[in-house]
Amino acid sequence: MLFSKKQIGEILVLEFQTDVLSGTDAQEFHQALRLLLTEGSKQFVVDLAKVSYMNSSGLGAMTSALTFVKNSGGNLKLCQASERIKSLFVVTKLDRIFEIYETQDEAVASY
Repeated sequence: MLFSKKQIGEILVLEFQTDVLSGTDAQEFHQALRLLLTEGSKQFVVDLAKVSYMNSSGLGAMTSALTFVKNSGGNLKLCQASERIKSLFVVTKLDRIFEIYETQDEAVASY
């Protein structure tokens, strides 16, 4: 399984269970988000604690997911990204469009 999920009030926390986020994972993530949105979830926190590597497909999936969720009237925030993953977001300037929090509790509280 790509990620586990837990509900905290209105917020659905998705915890990645893989250390690499790449092409096939990206596709699976997008399909899962589509299903979760049709089931009524709108507010997401994506926990990246276990992800140690993300390639361009992974970045594309995260960007696509954010756009898709926002266009569906929701929001998606990230948390617990490693320094390596955070630097990837900074270098690509994606840190300007994503809200990235140090902890899951901070991300949930930001809603």
